[in-house]
Amino acid sequence: RFFEDRPLRLLLRQRLATCDSDSAPVPQVLSLFTESLGVFCASTGVPTICGIASGDCFESQKAHLEQLAIRNDCAEQVQVLQVDGSGAQGFTHISPVRFDIVTLEPPPLAPTYGPLEDAMRQYTALIAAAAATLKPGGLLLVVCRSRAMSIVRLLRCVNLGIWSCGRQAQVIYRTGAAPGDFPIHMALPNTGQLQAIGLRVH
Repeated sequence: RFFEDRPLRLLLRQRLATCDSDSAPVPQVLSLFTESLGVFCASTGVPTICGIASGDCFESQKAHLEQLAIRNDCAEQVQVLQVDGSGAQGFTHISPVRFDIVTLEPPPLAPTYGPLEDAMRQYTALIAAAAATLKPGGLLLVVCRSRAMSIVRLLRCVNLGIWSCGRQAQVIYRTGAAPGDFPIHMALPNTGQLQAIGLRVH
């Protein structure tokens, strides 16, 4: 994950740098269902809300995230909340203010082609709920690790999700795998499943 996430961390660092000025308010960051990206934002000194899906694994995931934050010396910048993993309830209740950056990295919803249609509907709902929490001009970073989800299908989910929440967006970043100096090992096919789309949401 460290090597896979390098381009995503670079994108987040660049975005945070644009918000870093004496006159600008402190950036607001929401990290949904991911650990490393949320903790990375917190490690730069930015208060970050990390949303973990409710369920039987919530306490163990919360403990793991808190330990990761401690190891990166940013525990005081991380707030962990329990959220709806389906996106049906939305995420606007998390904070009264809108966010500058939202990262969305649900678990692999379509590891095979069987649940693909349901997964596309869930990705669409999650993207719509995440986009609704952003300030105009905010960054939405969608990370997908579903083996059966092609980039065409993922972009379709993005289009429907942005449209359904009444927003507009511009694709500013897209990647389909780990960086070139991190080759895919034949025994580790999961390392080639990463897809990410960065959107400027208006």
